[in-house]
Amino acid sequence: MYRQSKYAKIISILYPRIAPHIRASRTITKLIFKVTPYPRHRYTHWDLCTLVLKKALDKYVKEHQRILEMGSSDTGILCMYIAKKRNGLNVTGVDISPDFVENAGRNAEKNNLKITFIQSDLFSNIEGSFDVIFFNPPYNPTEWGRKYMRNIPEKGASNVWDGGKDSYDIIRRFLGEAPGYLSPDGKILLGTMLFFQEESRLLEIFNETGLELISTVSARINPGKVYVLGKKA
Repeated sequence: MYRQSKYAKIISILYPRIAPHIRASRTITKLIFKVTPYPRHRYTHWDLCTLVLKKALDKYVKEHQRILEMGSSDTGILCMYIAKKRNGLNVTGVDISPDFVENAGRNAEKNNLKITFIQSDLFSNIEGSFDVIFFNPPYNPTEWGRKYMRNIPEKGASNVWDGGKDSYDIIRRFLGEAPGYLSPDGKILLGTMLFFQEESRLLEIFNETGLELISTVSARINPGKVYVLGKKA
């Protein structure tokens, strides 16, 4: 059974009360990501880890690369952000929800950005290789999410937050498949929330899936952390 940390207990109280109000503001989201979101419902799907991934994209994405976001959600907010910031990118967004994929495509069109969005269960419908693959995976343990994430107004909303019984299920699957879609010097940017995942367990999973930890990206007063991974030589 999942054992809630003291940080998760604090977040379980504050997050459902504060986050929706911030994310419901199109003005705030536009100021942060430099694009205009058009979510399916009241608020755009982004969280504290999204902000650290944004920082990692700034550091690791170069012009004219092939970029893939796994779990691009209903607006593709990070896909749009990096497609606007870097010239000549080939950007693909992937989500398991057909409704999210359709709406993300509309978001890109309204922001005059060329991005391909594909419906896929992880890499099941993906071909080719990419220079950067990034993912803010569902990281909430199932037990925690059923209690605290009931306010997400989406059919199949558990795909957004449910990381499995121990919160690592989707991460394991993703990292098991992702190396086959990396270019020779490609990098994986994996977002995590360290009040749900233990770094020691993540390092074990990296080793089990044949990946090498290159670096990490973090931010002050933010429990999110991005692990930068590559294929082992």
